[in-house]
Amino acid sequence: MRGLGGLDAARKRRCPVSRFAVLLSFTNKLLRRQRTTGTLAALPLHPGPAPRLDTAGDQRLPACLREQPDATLAEVAQALLAAGGPVLSTSATWRACERLGWRRKKSRHAAERDTEWVVGLRKEFVEALAEEDFTRFVFVEETSTNLIYCRRYGRAPGGQRLQPAVPLHSGPNVTLLAALTPAGLGALLCVNGAVNGDVFAAYLNQVLGPILRPGAVVVLDNLSVHKVASLDEIAHK
Repeated sequence: MRGLGGLDAARKRRCPVSRFAVLLSFTNKLLRRQRTTGTLAALPLHPGPAPRLDTAGDQRLPACLREQPDATLAEVAQALLAAGGPVLSTSATWRACERLGWRRKKSRHAAERDTEWVVGLRKEFVEALAEEDFTRFVFVEETSTNLIYCRRYGRAPGGQRLQPAVPLHSGPNVTLLAALTPAGLGALLCVNGAVNGDVFAAYLNQVLGPILRPGAVVVLDNLSVHKVASLDEIAHK
């Protein structure tokens, strides 16, 4: 340990050891360990309890998660138990998932994206754009949120329900329009409420249009508000 002699002298004089950026109590513990064990080597780490699942359990866990991806930790533990595994707590189940690289994700997606028709359309779209210059593409999307300003979770004593009061009205809805390009996110517009044809036309005219380069390809989804009558006129300005 660097400066151990100086630390020992500092301890004997009861003077500060700030020059070593350590507490005096820490140096006392180090010196006591050196006297009793003859070494200042770091103690071995204690990473926590050993995994409860064996090799077979490590194979069953991914199978359970694939069968029901949105299962809670308690449900996963029950499925493993039913498959012949050990009794696991939710924390042990979480550690097993982390150890095997399974992370918590969004639980669902729209079922229609897996239909044969949509899969075919997606494949055709990718093939049609294979030779295009992707740097010219501008993807326009919308997202919305509700400004209720209430926390969704809280704490309460065990066995008691959490019963906080919430506002009578749910709060306003806010919609964000944005353009995504290889350079990042831009052309942002935040509006109160939902987007209609007039709002979208104004967005194209006043927000997105001025930043578009000649030759840009604007990609829109099939949302009804995107089908404004003046879309072609706005796009060719």
